[in-house]
Amino acid sequence: FALSGGFAGGTAGYNWQTGNMVLGLEVDGAWADVGATVDVIPGLASIDYTIRSMGTVRGRIGYAFDQVLLYGTGGYAWSDNRLSATALGVSISDSQFHSGWTVGAGVEVMFAPKWSVKAEYLYKSFDGETYFAGTVPGGVPIGTINLNSVQVGVNYHF
Repeated sequence: FALSGGFAGGTAGYNWQTGNMVLGLEVDGAWADVGATVDVIPGLASIDYTIRSMGTVRGRIGYAFDQVLLYGTGGYAWSDNRLSATALGVSISDSQFHSGWTVGAGVEVMFAPKWSVKAEYLYKSFDGETYFAGTVPGGVPIGTINLNSVQVGVNYHF
């Protein structure tokens, strides 16, 4: 599967700054529509794989100068995925929770008192799971899922 799509969500976190060094912790979650559809038999049978939601719990370490923070980040990642199969108008589906890890880097810029904008790249790797284990003998194993994402956001600093 070549996955594509988008997501929207929110982030909460806390940063500690000493001199120019910044250490932080972030939690984010997003509703997602990232997936792929494959026609097994065009017009008769297809398989649809969708990531419906995802999130991370990450540490971050960075260097601040003026109003700019450059940082690296990494930690735990999760996703809630659905696999659906349709043949001759009959459809079945199963959902699984995938755990994994993420690593990335970003830049955050203060543009007003208490307000910043950020952009970051994250590489996410989710462990494989087996779908339809109780329905299909042996189930349908889905291997490791790797995603590259670019996230942008606006932050309010309390």
